Amino acid sequence: MGGAVLYGVFPVPELPETGGRFQVGTRIVEIPQGGPVDPPLVAQVWYPSRHSAGLVARWLPDVTLAPSFPFHRIAAARIKATVDAPVASGTEPWPVIFYEHGWLGHRNENVAQVLALASRGFVIVAVDHPGQARQINYRNGKSFPGTLPTMPDFSSAAAIASFENEARRLMADRTRQIERTRAALAGRLIGDLGETARWSRMGVFGFSFGGSTALHLCASHPDFVAGANQDGLHLDVGEPRGPFLFFDQEMPPWLLEKPSPQENAEMAMVRKAEQRILQSMKGSDRARHILQGTTHLSFTDRLFYSPLPWISRTGNRHPHEVHEAIVGPLASFFQKHLEGP
Repeated sequence: MGGAVLYGVFPVPELPETGGRFQVGTRIVEIPQGGPVDPPLVAQVWYPSRHSAGLVARWLPDVTLAPSFPFHRIAAARIKATVDAPVASGTEPWPVIFYEHGWLGHRNENVAQVLALASRGFVIVAVDHPGQARQINYRNGKSFPGTLPTMPDFSSAAAIASFENEARRLMADRTRQIERTRAALAGRLIGDLGETARWSRMGVFGFSFGGSTALHLCASHPDFVAGANQDGLHLDVGEPRGPFLFFDQEMPPWLLEKPSPQENAEMAMVRKAEQRILQSMKGSDRARHILQGTTHLSFTDRLFYSPLPWISRTGNRHPHEVHEAIVGPLASFFQKHLEGP
């Protein structure tokens, strides 16, 4: 009896329907080392495919990334994507969107959203950033664990200044690794897919620190013409040059009130980030969605770890409802700003 209850609360998780008209294929590639300071990269690509016959993809290709008990059953979960499926043909090259993982995250932390976009006619690329990803396992058996602290230190103004300096360095590393990935994928590394995707006028979105990175890329990299930040801090990295979309969890009550003398350094940092978002919203083609009843983790696949959101710490709304509230605006935004010649 107890086992049945446990399985009901913590089942092998399932993702919602993709929602688009295309089936989805996926490929995992390794980009060779680019020099003494440029280690090998592991990237995964999801794309519109022609048929679903073949090996069904795992939710987590690297099962060592599965969370511990009681959410461990994700290691056995499969997704509606086919490994190495042929690419669907289109009248125009498929637009490309990069996904940026969070602080000590990984490329498979947001598969539900990635599949939804790929099924709507986008090529999605996610890179595990060495040192910044939780762990990278290469085909030759070598492993590269993350080197960042589990959480940044926000305990004082000095600690936050140090974090902001480190964040700029990390974003510079990510930008260089994304460029290496783009150059490799636009060649013959992934065969027909490299030729049927458009490797300019790209989009980018990310969760948490990945969302902060999306802001940085849209402010500094001319080929990223549209982006979205999912509950990441708006650090002092410049303003996006083009269309941009913000998603945020339910606002804490203190942030809706005037500053108090009792607020700590972290709260002051969050206020500055909020002010930057409000400033960004003055630009053209900007939109923001604040999702009531959600938490920071609601913007990841953790939504689907349990049918009870309070157990997975993702707020109090039904997981599929939250997923649709994110995917709908996200897909419409990228369709508007990336599709077409």
